[in-house]
Amino acid sequence: MTGSTAMGGSSLLPFRFTVIATLIVVSLSGAEAGIGINYGTLGDNLPSPTQVASFLKAASETPISISKVKLFNPDAAILSAFANTGIDIVIGMSTAELIEIGVHGSASLAMQWVKDNVVPYVPATKIVAIAAGNEVVGTHDKALIGHMVPAMQNLHEALSSLNLTAPIQVSSPFSLGILHSSVPPSSATFKKPSLMAPFLSFLATTGSPFMANVYPFFAYTADPSPFTLDYALFNSSVGYTDPLTNLHYTGMFDAQLDAVYAAMAHMNFTNISIMVSETGWPSAGDPSQVGVNALNAQTYVNNLIKHVLSDKGTPLRPHQPLDAYIFSLFNEDLKPGPTSERHYGLFRTDFSPVYSTILSDSALLIDTSPSHNASLASKLAPTPAPPLEPGSPSPPSFSSRLVPAYFLTLPFLVCTNLLLV
Repeated sequence: MTGSTAMGGSSLLPFRFTVIATLIVVSLSGAEAGIGINYGTLGDNLPSPTQVASFLKAASETPISISKVKLFNPDAAILSAFANTGIDIVIGMSTAELIEIGVHGSASLAMQWVKDNVVPYVPATKIVAIAAGNEVVGTHDKALIGHMVPAMQNLHEALSSLNLTAPIQVSSPFSLGILHSSVPPSSATFKKPSLMAPFLSFLATTGSPFMANVYPFFAYTADPSPFTLDYALFNSSVGYTDPLTNLHYTGMFDAQLDAVYAAMAHMNFTNISIMVSETGWPSAGDPSQVGVNALNAQTYVNNLIKHVLSDKGTPLRPHQPLDAYIFSLFNEDLKPGPTSERHYGLFRTDFSPVYSTILSDSALLIDTSPSHNASLASKLAPTPAPPLEPGSPSPPSFSSRLVPAYFLTLPFLVCTNLLLV
Protein backbone atom coordinates (compact mmCIF):
# COMPACT_ATOMS: atom_id res chain seq x y z
CA MET A 1 0.00 0.00 0.00
CA THR A 2 1.38 3.36 -1.00
CA GLY A 3 -0.09 6.72 -0.05
CA SER A 4 -1.35 8.81 -2.91
CA THR A 5 -3.59 11.82 -2.78
CA ALA A 6 -4.80 11.92 -6.40
CA MET A 7 -6.52 15.14 -5.50
CA GLY A 8 -4.44 18.01 -6.74
CA GLY A 9 -1.56 18.11 -9.17
CA SER A 10 -0.06 19.79 -12.18
CA SER A 11 -2.17 21.74 -14.64
CA LEU A 12 -3.94 19.69 -17.27
CA LEU A 13 -4.44 20.31 -20.95
CA PRO A 14 -8.07 21.26 -21.55
CA PHE A 15 -9.92 18.21 -22.71
CA ARG A 16 -13.60 18.92 -22.88
CA PHE A 17 -15.86 16.09 -23.77
CA THR A 18 -19.14 14.69 -22.66
CA VAL A 19 -18.16 11.68 -20.64
CA ILE A 20 -21.60 10.15 -20.65
CA ALA A 21 -21.55 10.12 -24.45
CA THR A 22 -18.04 8.76 -24.90
CA LEU A 23 -17.85 6.14 -22.18
CA ILE A 24 -19.43 2.79 -22.88
CA VAL A 25 -20.98 1.40 -19.75
CA VAL A 26 -19.77 -2.14 -19.29
CA SER A 27 -22.62 -4.60 -19.06
CA LEU A 28 -21.99 -7.34 -16.53
CA SER A 29 -25.16 -9.38 -16.74
CA GLY A 30 -25.69 -11.40 -13.63
CA ALA A 31 -22.72 -9.77 -11.88
CA GLU A 32 -23.15 -8.65 -8.29
CA ALA A 33 -21.18 -6.21 -6.17
CA GLY A 34 -19.16 -7.86 -3.46
CA ILE A 35 -17.14 -7.00 -0.37
CA GLY A 36 -13.71 -8.58 -0.08
CA ILE A 37 -10.88 -8.40 2.42
CA ASN A 38 -7.09 -8.27 2.11
CA TYR A 39 -5.57 -11.08 4.16
CA GLY A 40 -1.98 -10.16 5.02
CA THR A 41 0.40 -12.27 7.08
CA LEU A 42 2.93 -9.74 8.45
CA GLY A 43 2.25 -10.61 12.08
CA ASP A 44 3.81 -12.86 14.69
CA ASN A 45 0.58 -13.72 16.46
CA LEU A 46 -1.84 -14.47 13.62
CA PRO A 47 -4.36 -17.34 13.80
CA SER A 48 -3.80 -20.37 11.60
CA PRO A 49 -5.03 -20.37 7.98
CA THR A 50 -7.55 -23.09 8.90
CA GLN A 51 -9.01 -20.90 11.65
CA VAL A 52 -9.19 -17.90 9.34
CA ALA A 53 -10.85 -19.88 6.54
CA SER A 54 -13.45 -21.33 8.90
CA PHE A 55 -14.11 -17.90 10.38
CA LEU A 56 -14.64 -16.29 6.97
CA LYS A 57 -16.63 -19.27 5.67
CA ALA A 58 -19.07 -18.85 8.55
CA ALA A 59 -19.15 -15.11 7.97
CA SER A 60 -19.78 -15.56 4.24
CA GLU A 61 -23.07 -17.31 5.01
CA THR A 62 -24.57 -14.17 6.53
CA PRO A 63 -26.68 -11.74 4.46
CA ILE A 64 -23.98 -9.04 4.67
CA SER A 65 -20.70 -10.86 4.33
CA ILE A 66 -17.09 -10.99 3.26
CA SER A 67 -17.27 -13.18 0.16
CA LYS A 68 -13.85 -12.49 -1.36
CA VAL A 69 -10.25 -12.64 -0.12
CA LYS A 70 -7.10 -11.16 -1.63
CA LEU A 71 -3.71 -12.65 -0.73
CA PHE A 72 -0.36 -10.95 -1.20
CA ASN A 73 1.42 -14.20 -2.06
CA PRO A 74 0.40 -17.76 -3.01
CA ASP A 75 0.66 -19.26 0.47
CA ALA A 76 0.09 -23.03 0.17
CA ALA A 77 -1.41 -23.42 3.64
CA ILE A 78 -3.87 -20.58 3.06
CA LEU A 79 -4.90 -21.78 -0.41
CA SER A 80 -5.51 -25.28 0.95
CA ALA A 81 -7.46 -23.95 3.93
CA PHE A 82 -9.92 -22.10 1.68
CA ALA A 83 -10.83 -25.23 -0.28
CA ASN A 84 -14.60 -25.81 -0.50
CA THR A 85 -15.44 -22.51 1.21
CA GLY A 86 -16.88 -20.93 -1.95
CA ILE A 87 -14.95 -17.73 -1.20
CA ASP A 88 -13.34 -15.98 -4.19
CA ILE A 89 -9.55 -15.83 -3.91
CA VAL A 90 -7.19 -13.35 -5.59
CA ILE A 91 -3.55 -14.48 -5.44
CA GLY A 92 -0.75 -11.94 -5.26
CA MET A 93 2.67 -12.34 -6.86
CA SER A 94 5.96 -11.04 -5.44
CA THR A 95 8.20 -8.56 -7.23
CA ALA A 96 10.91 -11.21 -7.66
CA GLU A 97 8.44 -13.60 -9.28
CA LEU A 98 7.12 -10.81 -11.51
CA ILE A 99 10.61 -10.07 -12.82
CA GLU A 100 11.41 -13.72 -13.37
CA ILE A 101 8.22 -14.51 -15.23
CA GLY A 102 8.33 -11.26 -17.23
CA VAL A 103 11.75 -11.86 -18.73
CA HIS A 104 11.63 -12.59 -22.46
CA GLY A 105 11.27 -16.28 -23.15
CA SER A 106 10.08 -17.15 -19.64
CA ALA A 107 6.78 -18.72 -20.70
CA SER A 108 8.01 -21.97 -19.18
CA LEU A 109 8.53 -20.25 -15.81
CA ALA A 110 5.02 -18.83 -15.98
CA MET A 111 3.66 -22.29 -16.66
CA GLN A 112 5.62 -23.69 -13.73
CA TRP A 113 4.33 -20.92 -11.46
CA VAL A 114 0.75 -21.71 -12.43
CA LYS A 115 1.31 -25.44 -11.94
CA ASP A 116 2.83 -24.80 -8.50
CA ASN A 117 0.46 -22.12 -7.21
CA VAL A 118 -2.86 -22.61 -9.01
CA VAL A 119 -3.34 -26.12 -10.41
CA PRO A 120 -3.01 -28.01 -7.09
CA TYR A 121 -5.83 -25.99 -5.51
CA VAL A 122 -8.49 -25.52 -8.19
CA PRO A 123 -11.37 -26.05 -8.45
CA ALA A 124 -11.79 -26.76 -4.71
CA THR A 125 -10.25 -23.38 -3.93
CA LYS A 126 -12.07 -20.75 -5.95
CA ILE A 127 -9.18 -18.76 -7.43
CA VAL A 128 -10.60 -15.92 -9.55
CA ALA A 129 -7.61 -13.68 -10.28
CA ILE A 130 -3.85 -13.23 -10.08
CA ALA A 131 -2.47 -9.82 -9.02
CA ALA A 132 0.94 -9.55 -10.69
CA GLY A 133 2.97 -7.35 -8.35
CA ASN A 134 1.60 -4.37 -6.44
CA GLU A 135 1.81 -0.69 -7.41
CA VAL A 136 4.66 -1.49 -9.79
CA VAL A 137 4.60 1.84 -11.65
CA GLY A 138 4.91 3.66 -8.33
CA THR A 139 8.32 2.09 -7.78
CA HIS A 140 9.75 4.11 -10.71
CA ASP A 141 11.90 1.05 -11.42
CA LYS A 142 12.03 0.99 -15.23
CA ALA A 143 13.24 -2.61 -15.37
CA LEU A 144 10.48 -3.80 -13.05
CA ILE A 145 7.83 -1.79 -14.92
CA GLY A 146 9.06 -3.24 -18.19
CA HIS A 147 8.53 -6.78 -16.90
CA MET A 148 4.93 -6.23 -15.74
CA VAL A 149 2.96 -6.68 -18.98
CA PRO A 150 5.16 -9.53 -20.33
CA ALA A 151 4.67 -11.35 -17.02
CA MET A 152 0.90 -10.89 -17.24
CA GLN A 153 0.89 -12.13 -20.83
CA ASN A 154 2.93 -15.19 -19.90
CA LEU A 155 0.61 -15.97 -17.01
CA HIS A 156 -2.48 -15.54 -19.18
CA GLU A 157 -1.04 -17.86 -21.84
CA ALA A 158 -0.18 -20.47 -19.22
CA LEU A 159 -3.69 -20.32 -17.80
CA SER A 160 -5.15 -20.48 -21.31
CA SER A 161 -3.20 -23.60 -22.20
CA LEU A 162 -4.61 -25.24 -19.07
CA ASN A 163 -8.18 -24.03 -19.82
CA LEU A 164 -8.17 -21.82 -16.71
CA THR A 165 -8.63 -18.36 -18.25
CA ALA A 166 -12.42 -18.43 -17.90
CA PRO A 167 -12.40 -18.49 -14.10
CA ILE A 168 -9.02 -16.78 -13.52
CA GLN A 169 -8.14 -13.26 -14.67
CA VAL A 170 -4.75 -11.54 -14.58
CA SER A 171 -4.16 -7.90 -13.63
CA SER A 172 -1.91 -5.72 -11.44
CA PRO A 173 -2.89 -3.22 -8.71
CA PHE A 174 -2.14 0.49 -9.14
CA SER A 175 -2.20 3.37 -6.68
CA LEU A 176 -3.89 6.59 -7.74
CA GLY A 177 -0.44 8.17 -7.90
CA ILE A 178 -0.49 7.21 -11.58
CA LEU A 179 -2.95 10.08 -12.21
CA HIS A 180 -2.08 13.72 -12.77
CA SER A 181 -5.18 14.70 -10.82
CA SER A 182 -8.66 13.52 -9.97
CA VAL A 183 -10.23 16.98 -9.74
CA PRO A 184 -12.40 17.30 -11.70
CA PRO A 185 -12.76 13.55 -12.29
CA SER A 186 -13.53 13.93 -16.00
CA SER A 187 -10.19 15.69 -16.63
CA ALA A 188 -8.04 12.96 -15.09
CA THR A 189 -5.19 11.66 -17.21
CA PHE A 190 -2.35 9.22 -16.62
CA LYS A 191 1.07 10.70 -15.87
CA LYS A 192 2.77 8.21 -18.20
CA PRO A 193 0.31 7.12 -20.91
CA SER A 194 3.05 5.32 -22.83
CA LEU A 195 3.52 2.98 -19.86
CA MET A 196 -0.21 2.48 -19.38
CA ALA A 197 -1.10 1.76 -23.02
CA PRO A 198 0.18 -1.85 -23.22
CA PHE A 199 -1.27 -2.62 -19.79
CA LEU A 200 -4.71 -1.29 -20.72
CA SER A 201 -4.56 -3.08 -24.05
CA PHE A 202 -3.92 -6.36 -22.23
CA LEU A 203 -6.87 -5.77 -19.88
CA ALA A 204 -9.20 -4.88 -22.75
CA THR A 205 -8.15 -7.93 -24.77
CA THR A 206 -8.46 -10.41 -21.90
CA GLY A 207 -11.50 -8.88 -20.19
CA SER A 208 -9.59 -8.41 -16.94
CA PRO A 209 -10.35 -5.58 -14.48
CA PHE A 210 -8.21 -2.56 -13.66
CA MET A 211 -7.11 -3.15 -10.05
CA ALA A 212 -7.04 0.16 -8.18
CA ASN A 213 -5.88 0.83 -4.61
CA VAL A 214 -8.28 3.59 -3.59
CA TYR A 215 -7.60 5.49 -0.35
CA PRO A 216 -9.58 8.69 0.31
CA PHE A 217 -7.70 8.66 3.63
CA PHE A 218 -4.48 9.76 1.92
CA ALA A 219 -6.22 12.59 0.09
CA TYR A 220 -7.68 13.78 3.39
CA THR A 221 -4.30 13.75 5.14
CA ALA A 222 -2.92 15.93 2.32
CA ASP A 223 -5.75 18.45 2.85
CA PRO A 224 -7.10 17.93 6.39
CA SER A 225 -10.10 20.25 6.30
CA PRO A 226 -13.57 19.51 7.73
CA PHE A 227 -15.03 19.42 4.21
CA THR A 228 -12.38 16.99 2.99
CA LEU A 229 -12.97 14.69 5.96
CA ASP A 230 -16.73 14.54 5.40
CA TYR A 231 -16.19 14.08 1.67
CA ALA A 232 -13.69 11.26 2.29
CA LEU A 233 -16.06 9.51 4.74
CA PHE A 234 -19.09 9.58 2.36
CA ASN A 235 -20.70 12.11 4.73
CA SER A 236 -20.61 15.31 2.69
CA SER A 237 -23.90 17.21 2.50
CA VAL A 238 -22.39 19.62 -0.03
CA GLY A 239 -20.29 17.35 -2.23
CA TYR A 240 -18.61 18.36 -5.45
CA THR A 241 -19.95 18.91 -8.97
CA ASP A 242 -17.71 18.23 -11.96
CA PRO A 243 -17.92 21.44 -14.04
CA LEU A 244 -17.34 19.57 -17.31
CA THR A 245 -19.98 16.87 -16.92
CA ASN A 246 -22.27 18.40 -14.26
CA LEU A 247 -22.09 15.08 -12.41
CA HIS A 248 -22.40 15.49 -8.64
CA TYR A 249 -20.28 13.59 -6.12
CA THR A 250 -21.12 13.17 -2.45
CA GLY A 251 -18.08 11.01 -1.72
CA MET A 252 -14.42 11.10 -2.73
CA PHE A 253 -14.38 7.34 -3.34
CA ASP A 254 -16.68 7.68 -6.37
CA ALA A 255 -14.76 10.68 -7.67
CA GLN A 256 -11.50 8.76 -7.54
CA LEU A 257 -13.01 5.78 -9.36
CA ASP A 258 -14.48 8.01 -12.06
CA ALA A 259 -11.10 9.70 -12.44
CA VAL A 260 -9.63 6.31 -13.37
CA TYR A 261 -12.50 5.62 -15.80
CA ALA A 262 -11.96 9.03 -17.39
CA ALA A 263 -8.19 8.57 -17.67
CA MET A 264 -8.78 5.28 -19.47
CA ALA A 265 -11.36 6.93 -21.73
CA HIS A 266 -8.83 9.61 -22.70
CA MET A 267 -6.75 6.74 -24.11
CA ASN A 268 -9.81 5.24 -25.86
CA PHE A 269 -10.25 2.36 -23.41
CA THR A 270 -13.91 2.46 -22.45
CA ASN A 271 -14.75 -1.17 -21.75
CA ILE A 272 -12.51 -1.95 -18.77
CA SER A 273 -14.12 -2.43 -15.37
CA ILE A 274 -12.46 -1.55 -12.05
CA MET A 275 -11.79 -3.81 -9.08
CA VAL A 276 -10.93 -1.90 -5.90
CA SER A 277 -8.03 -4.08 -4.79
CA GLU A 278 -7.42 -2.10 -1.60
CA THR A 279 -9.29 0.53 0.39
CA GLY A 280 -9.46 1.28 4.08
CA TRP A 281 -8.88 3.68 6.96
CA PRO A 282 -6.53 3.17 9.94
CA SER A 283 -8.02 3.07 13.43
CA ALA A 284 -4.86 4.23 15.24
CA GLY A 285 -1.64 5.99 14.38
CA ASP A 286 1.09 8.35 15.47
CA PRO A 287 0.09 11.57 17.29
CA SER A 288 1.14 13.59 14.25
CA GLN A 289 -1.25 11.75 11.91
CA VAL A 290 -4.55 13.57 11.41
CA GLY A 291 -7.91 11.85 11.16
CA VAL A 292 -6.60 8.51 12.42
CA ASN A 293 -9.02 7.05 14.96
CA ALA A 294 -11.53 4.25 15.39
CA LEU A 295 -14.52 6.51 14.78
CA ASN A 296 -13.34 7.63 11.35
CA ALA A 297 -12.32 4.09 10.42
CA GLN A 298 -15.73 2.80 11.51
CA THR A 299 -17.54 5.51 9.55
CA TYR A 300 -15.54 4.97 6.38
CA VAL A 301 -15.83 1.18 6.35
CA ASN A 302 -19.55 1.13 7.16
CA ASN A 303 -20.37 3.73 4.53
CA LEU A 304 -18.15 1.98 1.98
CA ILE A 305 -19.93 -1.34 2.53
CA LYS A 306 -23.37 0.24 2.25
CA HIS A 307 -22.35 2.10 -0.89
CA VAL A 308 -20.84 -0.92 -2.66
CA LEU A 309 -23.74 -3.21 -1.80
CA SER A 310 -26.29 -0.61 -2.91
CA ASP A 311 -25.24 -1.25 -6.54
CA LYS A 312 -25.57 2.47 -7.21
CA GLY A 313 -22.24 2.51 -8.99
CA THR A 314 -20.63 5.90 -9.58
CA PRO A 315 -22.05 9.03 -11.23
CA LEU A 316 -20.09 8.13 -14.39
CA ARG A 317 -20.90 4.41 -14.27
CA PRO A 318 -24.29 4.15 -12.54
CA HIS A 319 -25.44 0.71 -11.42
CA GLN A 320 -22.23 -1.01 -12.45
CA PRO A 321 -21.33 -3.75 -9.95
CA LEU A 322 -18.06 -3.24 -8.09
CA ASP A 323 -15.88 -5.55 -6.04
CA ALA A 324 -14.08 -3.74 -3.22
CA TYR A 325 -11.43 -5.39 -1.05
CA ILE A 326 -11.08 -3.74 2.36
CA PHE A 327 -7.58 -3.37 3.77
CA SER A 328 -7.28 -5.36 5.91
CA LEU A 329 -8.45 -8.44 7.81
CA PHE A 330 -6.11 -8.16 10.83
CA ASN A 331 -3.93 -5.59 12.51
CA GLU A 332 -0.48 -6.86 11.47
CA ASP A 333 2.15 -5.99 14.09
CA LEU A 334 5.19 -6.64 11.88
CA LYS A 335 4.31 -4.18 9.12
CA PRO A 336 6.95 -1.46 8.65
CA GLY A 337 6.21 2.24 8.44
CA PRO A 338 4.17 4.57 10.65
CA THR A 339 1.97 3.19 13.41
CA SER A 340 -1.12 3.50 11.22
CA GLU A 341 0.24 0.79 8.88
CA ARG A 342 -0.26 -1.71 11.71
CA HIS A 343 -3.84 -0.60 12.43
CA TYR A 344 -5.88 -1.06 9.27
CA GLY A 345 -7.42 -4.34 10.42
CA LEU A 346 -11.11 -4.95 10.99
CA PHE A 347 -10.25 -7.67 13.49
CA ARG A 348 -7.66 -8.36 16.14
CA THR A 349 -5.82 -11.65 15.95
CA ASP A 350 -8.28 -13.25 18.42
CA PHE A 351 -11.06 -12.42 15.91
CA SER A 352 -12.59 -9.72 18.12
CA PRO A 353 -13.60 -6.61 16.14
CA VAL A 354 -11.29 -3.61 16.34
CA TYR A 355 -14.41 -1.45 16.03
CA SER A 356 -18.05 -2.05 15.24
CA THR A 357 -18.98 -2.42 11.56
CA ILE A 358 -21.91 -3.73 9.56
CA LEU A 359 -19.79 -6.84 9.04
CA SER A 360 -18.64 -7.27 12.62
CA ASP A 361 -21.52 -5.74 14.60
CA SER A 362 -22.70 -9.25 14.67
CA ALA A 363 -19.63 -9.94 16.83
CA LEU A 364 -18.20 -12.84 14.88
CA LEU A 365 -16.67 -14.94 17.61
CA ILE A 366 -14.31 -17.87 17.39
CA ASP A 367 -13.93 -20.69 19.87
CA THR A 368 -10.31 -21.84 19.89
CA SER A 369 -10.51 -23.83 23.12
CA PRO A 370 -10.21 -27.62 23.08
CA SER A 371 -13.69 -27.90 24.53
CA HIS A 372 -16.77 -26.40 22.95
CA ASN A 373 -18.83 -26.55 26.15
CA ALA A 374 -18.20 -22.97 27.21
CA SER A 375 -21.25 -20.99 28.16
CA LEU A 376 -23.00 -19.55 25.12
CA ALA A 377 -24.15 -16.63 27.21
CA SER A 378 -20.61 -15.32 27.53
CA LYS A 379 -20.08 -15.67 23.78
CA LEU A 380 -23.23 -13.73 22.91
CA ALA A 381 -22.21 -10.59 24.77
CA PRO A 382 -22.59 -7.51 22.55
CA THR A 383 -19.52 -5.95 21.02
CA PRO A 384 -18.68 -2.69 22.82
CA ALA A 385 -18.43 0.47 20.76
CA PRO A 386 -14.92 1.82 20.22
CA PRO A 387 -13.71 4.42 22.74
CA LEU A 388 -14.07 7.94 21.44
CA GLU A 389 -11.57 10.73 21.69
CA PRO A 390 -12.62 13.65 23.91
CA GLY A 391 -14.99 15.85 22.01
CA SER A 392 -15.57 13.31 19.24
CA PRO A 393 -19.10 12.98 17.85
CA SER A 394 -21.10 9.85 18.50
CA PRO A 395 -20.75 7.02 15.97
CA PRO A 396 -23.21 7.22 13.09
CA SER A 397 -26.49 5.42 13.54
CA PHE A 398 -27.92 3.22 10.79
CA SER A 399 -31.68 3.46 10.26
CA SER A 400 -32.27 -0.13 9.34
CA ARG A 401 -34.18 -3.22 10.20
CA LEU A 402 -32.32 -5.31 12.76
CA VAL A 403 -32.52 -8.92 11.71
CA PRO A 404 -31.07 -11.58 14.02
CA ALA A 405 -29.26 -14.37 12.25
CA TYR A 406 -27.48 -17.21 13.96
CA PHE A 407 -25.04 -19.61 12.40
CA LEU A 408 -23.19 -22.34 14.26
CA THR A 409 -20.23 -23.98 12.59
CA LEU A 410 -18.21 -25.96 15.12
CA PRO A 411 -15.77 -25.06 16.43
CA PHE A 412 -16.76 -21.60 15.27
CA LEU A 413 -19.76 -19.71 16.56
CA VAL A 414 -21.15 -16.84 14.57
CA CYS A 415 -23.86 -14.87 16.26
CA THR A 416 -25.04 -11.92 14.23
CA ASN A 417 -27.43 -9.03 14.46
CA LEU A 418 -27.26 -7.93 10.85
CA LEU A 419 -28.12 -4.50 9.65
CA LEU A 420 -29.95 -4.74 6.36
CA VAL A 421 -29.68 -1.44 4.60
